This record gives sequence, structure tokens and C-alpha cells, in this order.
Amino acid sequence: MARKHTQWQDDVLKLFDAGPHAAMTDRQLRSFLVRHWPDIHAPQSLTEGRVIQFLLENTKAARVDIVPEPSAKSVKGQLYRSKPRYVWPDTTPFSVALSLRANSYFTHATAVFLLGLSQELPGTIYVNCEQSPKPSPVLASQGAIDQAFKANPRVSKYAYSFMDSRIVLLSGKHTGRLEVSEVRYINGEFYPVTKVERTLIDCVVRPTYAGGIFHVRDIFANAKDRVSANVLAVTLRKLGYVYPYHQAIGFIMERTGYPSNQFERLRDLGLNYDFYLAHRMAETKYDASWRIHYPSGF
Repeated sequence: MARKHTQWQDDVLKLFDAGPHAAMTDRQLRSFLVRHWPDIHAPQSLTEGRVIQFLLENTKAARVDIVPEPSAKSVKGQLYRSKPRYVWPDTTPFSVALSLRANSYFTHATAVFLLGLSQELPGTIYVNCEQSPKPSPVLASQGAIDQAFKANPRVSKYAYSFMDSRIVLLSGKHTGRLEVSEVRYINGEFYPVTKVERTLIDCVVRPTYAGGIFHVRDIFANAKDRVSANVLAVTLRKLGYVYPYHQAIGFIMERTGYPSNQFERLRDLGLNYDFYLAHRMAETKYDASWRIHYPSGF
């Protein structure tokens, strides 16, 4: 015979029955309970810890450790710690990713998917937490550009695993969350994500986080009817990159059939350097009209 619940236990079950359930830290779960304390008609002796224990024993809630990858080491060479989270069966890897660092948002391939620019569910989730403001970088030179793009691109090793997903934490430049909004996922949750134009720029700057430069080309093609050339140009200017990414963006837009009035304004920003579509390209070709080196077959 099933044990009959008390009033507060029934109230707790009702409170957590609605869903969807976001991943929570211990502090977040306790804060949630405090906010809803009047709703559960809690007796004076009841504590948040007792409620949490009841949830774990009587619902499908679980306390799990989000485990760092073996290569996820800090600059001091120390492995990052596991991060305990409370999750439910309907907790998504996206929700877990957002819970790992405060004020983060989705970028690159993850933004591409959430914006509907690709139907391929990404196995790797990219979530960005901006750095604090830094001094303006030194202006680019042709020698510095050549040297940088001969090397491998920098990639974040700050990665965790949850279920079948790999979560990579990025520390992007400070932008004040420029061109970040929310999209509603199929489970009803709202996720912060870069808008279309910012996403395209981010993918050109770090194609490794977008499946590679050939996949970036496909993303541009899929976004063709959703891009504002004005928003793209203004966003690029506000991001203040030293390297002439406008040349790469304009080149890709032309190659994927954008109207000329959308990409010619990028050419007007200047063609002062030879530039590269990606790092460490093998066989390359050169487009003189954009002064861009690009991989053969692009």
C-alpha cells in the first residue's frame, strides 16, 4: 500500500510536476524553494534540505556531477572540478550548459541550430561567457596576419560531458552581450542566443566552432533570406576586430549568392591586407577582388 503524503509533500510534488525543469545548482534550487515556500504550506520545522531529499526520493529528480574532460585544465595545469547539478528527465543538455557559468549564452554551431539555420543537432554545445573589458588590441599588420593564420586556431579545452553531449565553455571578448536575444526551444524554455548576423560573424571568426569553413558556407547560404546587411555591418564594426574579417564575410556572401548590394558595402570598408578564410589551409586559391586566400573546392 502506497504511503500517503502530507500536505506539504503533495504541494511540493505539484510544484515540480509542471516542468520543464532547468538544471539547477544547490543554491538555485534552495532559492527556488524559498520563493515558493508559501505555496507548499511548509510546517515550521521544515527545511530546504529536507524538501530536496524528499524530491530525490519521490520524484525523478537526480543530483548528478557534470564531469570535465581529461584535457579540461586551467592555465595552471589543474583539472577543472566537476559541477554538481539537480536535473530531471526533461532537463536538456542546453539547460545544463547554461548552468555551468552565469550570464552565458549560446554561440557558433549551437546558435546555428537554435536559430534554425541547420537541422543537425550538434553533438558539441558552445556556450559563451564574456571576459571583462580589455584594452584595445594592437592594429594588425600583414606579417602578423600571415603568421597567425599559418598556425592552428586557438580552441577552448574548457569542456564538460553530459549524457551524449560535449559542452565547450568559451570566454569571448567583452561585447556587452551584443546582438544576443532569446529563442524558444521545443520544450518551452527560452535560451539566450546570438542573433543571425552576430552568429554569422562568429562562425567566420572561429569556423572550428561551426563545423569548419565549408559548413560555414552552408550556414551563410541557409541564412540568405534572414540577413540584414546593415545590422551585419554595424555589428561587425561594434565588435571591433583587428583582423579584416569583413573581407572573409563579403567573399562568402558573394560565393553563396547574396545580392551585390549586401556584400559590396563590406568591400567599401577597405581591402588593405591579404587575408585568410581559415587557419592552416592546405591547398589554397586566391581571390584578388577580396584579397582572400581560400581552400581549394570552396
